[in-house]
Amino acid sequence: MKGYNYIFIVAFAMLFICCTQQSDCFQFTFDGNEAVVCGFVPSSRIDSTHLIIPETIEREGKTYAVTKIDENAFKNYDYIVTITLPNSIKEIGEGAFCGCVSLDSINIPDGVTYLPKNAFKDCHNLKEIIIPNSVTYIDECAFENCTSLKLLKIPNNVKGIASGAFRGCSNIIRAELSDSITIIEKEVFKGCKELRSVKFPRLLKEIDDYAFCDCDINKINIPDGAKRIGVSAFEGCDGLEAVYMFNSVTTIEEAAFRGCRFIKTVKLSDSLACIESETFRFCNHFEHVFIPQGVQVIREDAFANCEYIKSLTISPNTTIEDMAFRDCPNFEIFYY
Repeated sequence: MKGYNYIFIVAFAMLFICCTQQSDCFQFTFDGNEAVVCGFVPSSRIDSTHLIIPETIEREGKTYAVTKIDENAFKNYDYIVTITLPNSIKEIGEGAFCGCVSLDSINIPDGVTYLPKNAFKDCHNLKEIIIPNSVTYIDECAFENCTSLKLLKIPNNVKGIASGAFRGCSNIIRAELSDSITIIEKEVFKGCKELRSVKFPRLLKEIDDYAFCDCDINKINIPDGAKRIGVSAFEGCDGLEAVYMFNSVTTIEEAAFRGCRFIKTVKLSDSLACIESETFRFCNHFEHVFIPQGVQVIREDAFANCEYIKSLTISPNTTIEDMAFRDCPNFEIFYY
């Protein structure tokens, strides 16, 4: 056993000594004519904070194109500040740059089509990311907890963003979403506490559960064609003042706008049949509530603790369940 340890130490020491230029310090695997970056061995002899990955690599007289960053290749390399990827890169592996907490700059080459799970998760210092037009899908938690990101533009070729992709990106101010996206998945922007403005996709059909929970959006315009707003989709959006939706919306799930304390204006869809439990609970600045004629029932606690409601305009055919307006002490009901 001691002999094996000795061989390993000697081999590692030789690699360390050989790193006289940065390209010598990258670790590769090879497949056909292509090379995959699978790691990096830092050296005191070269700059290990600003990495430039080569487009090609030579081994034993053969030239290989560098086409992929392997899974977890740079995971938790907390000393890296910048990484430059060559245009030859076509694939980034799952968790490739996860936990690179000092990373503030990286390019995604045009030609990469998929950003995988956890690819840039916990890159707390990453200030900007330019997603190329070649990307069509962003997987779960790809940029979760990138707390220095401020602006986000998703190009129109992106057809899907998986759950939690930008969760906890607490400094994003504005998000422009691809018009090709039809569903905003669960928790995609949950906890983006500075997110004030969102350009919704033109073809949007659904906003899933907790998608924008605990954000700071000040106005929501749900596009025509959207049908469902999920459970707690906008819960805790403290800056939200106005919500507008077209009649295409048929379902608003429980607690969708719960705790949006400063909502003053809501234009509900005429296609709604039900206002679910706690949909607008703790929306303290509601004063005048208009319920469309199509609404058949208002569930328990739907408007509970909306203590400043002054008037409710409603059809006499709409059923109001017990406690629907719990702790709303001073409002009048007007029938149309």
